[in-house]
Amino acid sequence: MRLEDDLASACRQYLHRSQDAQRDQRSDKVDFMDIIDTGKKLLQAVKDNDSIAISQLILELEGLALDLREENARLREQVAELEAHIDLVDQMTFDGKFYWRGEGDERDGPYCQKCLDGERRAIRLQYKNKTVSDYKSEWYECHNCQSRIEL
Repeated sequence: MRLEDDLASACRQYLHRSQDAQRDQRSDKVDFMDIIDTGKKLLQAVKDNDSIAISQLILELEGLALDLREENARLREQVAELEAHIDLVDQMTFDGKFYWRGEGDERDGPYCQKCLDGERRAIRLQYKNKTVSDYKSEWYECHNCQSRIEL
């Protein structure tokens, strides 16, 4: 019995290292064909009554299930970020020169037209001013696209 435990432990360690290497190669995406192939192998191992292979394949399926949970969480987070961004962009109004969020005294901004129209990114403009020889120059700058809008 001790030999079987040692063998099973060694197999688990090898399998975990193998799964980690496979995960690194697959990047962030889970290949559903891996799950199907592993399931087919598991069914065959059960038919063959191969307890070591069954243990290995169950561990492999557990690793794939973990990968799926991680990918699902990452995708849900990405969807939430995109929905929040869409909500933000939908709240914007254009006054002919700048985008603003909200209205009246509650409005926030200004935001860069070039970035919002082109990249759908709400980038707040930075107010700048400079006085040279009693001439005051005022403008807004976008730190993303380097647009400069004179006032």
